[in-house]
Amino acid sequence: MSIWIDTLRYKNMVWMRTYKCASTYSKHLLISLGFKKTNIDDITKDDKIFTMIREPHTRRVRGIGESLFEFECTDKLLDKRFLDFIKDLTVLDKHTLPYSVQYKKFKDRILFIPIDCPTMNLDSLLQAFFKVHCPELIAQEWQKDLPRNGRYKNVYKKTINALAPRVYKQLENHLNVEVSDLMLREDSEIWRSACDMINDDVGKYIISKFQ
Repeated sequence: MSIWIDTLRYKNMVWMRTYKCASTYSKHLLISLGFKKTNIDDITKDDKIFTMIREPHTRRVRGIGESLFEFECTDKLLDKRFLDFIKDLTVLDKHTLPYSVQYKKFKDRILFIPIDCPTMNLDSLLQAFFKVHCPELIAQEWQKDLPRNGRYKNVYKKTINALAPRVYKQLENHLNVEVSDLMLREDSEIWRSACDMINDDVGKYIISKFQ
């Protein structure tokens, strides 16, 4: 499945999906506000592109955990040989694909919105963003309790919710940070720069890629 399959458009606003960055919630929210699926090949020079990101090392852990959940093999974490096997794993699939790689073509024109910004939550950042670029979306009533992971059946989803803290902690304890520091250095700079600029002047940041 293409990583671009969920690209959405509203007028000249284009959202690209970054997995493990509140992408399921964001997708459902944007669709509820009127965004529609679009083809990445239809993007023009006048479009304003945005996506969500999170602290890269956290995303690495969540992304690898996602694969363990998907294939129902979290029990492998009890096997020291398996832990040794995955300790240097940084890029596994679309859930761990670095921002600097996925968006290399768009790096100078895509706005990265951090879902874990210390000073503003995701909804507040989106509202500030839309207030400038498409204010009519602010006037709409934003739906509550939107899905945050629609891939699994309810029974297994409950199992994942129960297992997730332990799985993430085990991965954090065993994954090699030195390797991921090298692989994710550019992503860390992207995330840190976005958070710093939002903290300094969110209004300036949300127009910074579209001037």
